[in-house]
Amino acid sequence: MQTGLLYGIVGLAVVGWAISRQVVRRPVTPKRLFVLPAVFAVLAPLTDHELGHRLGSPAAMGFFALGVAVAVGMGAARSATMRVWWTPAGVLSQGGGRTVLLWLVTIAFRVAVLLIGAQFGVGEGSGEVMLFVAITIATQNALLFRRAGRLSQAPATAPEAPVAAADAAGDRAW
Repeated sequence: MQTGLLYGIVGLAVVGWAISRQVVRRPVTPKRLFVLPAVFAVLAPLTDHELGHRLGSPAAMGFFALGVAVAVGMGAARSATMRVWWTPAGVLSQGGGRTVLLWLVTIAFRVAVLLIGAQFGVGEGSGEVMLFVAITIATQNALLFRRAGRLSQAPATAPEAPVAAADAAGDRAW
């Protein structure tokens, strides 16, 4: 089996795992903010030794910049679909169907950038994909963390809001 194909399969499995974890109630913590994006960012140059070489042309840098813009925009959009609420145990977040749908849109945009780049002779490898994933997850997490910071100032006597009540009250906009 080719190494690139193996990395692709492992990458898809990790992204699938990451998406599935976003529809489960989870605490908003600094560890959650940094770990997964850092893993992808570190693995990108370690597993794709041609990454620096491929980014050597202005066209490649342009498409990489476009990918970064898509990653940031989609991370921000997904963050807005996630509920964030305060409990006595801390701040929790949970995505839903719209979050998963936006992940599919994110992937479609990423594939579109890849295909358009290929039409201009700009090749990509696993490194660019891993950096894209790192940036989009980091953006989403940073915005969730920012919203959670606002909620961490909630009074200690605030009752835990059930997810349905939080949705009805519009608390996910925090």
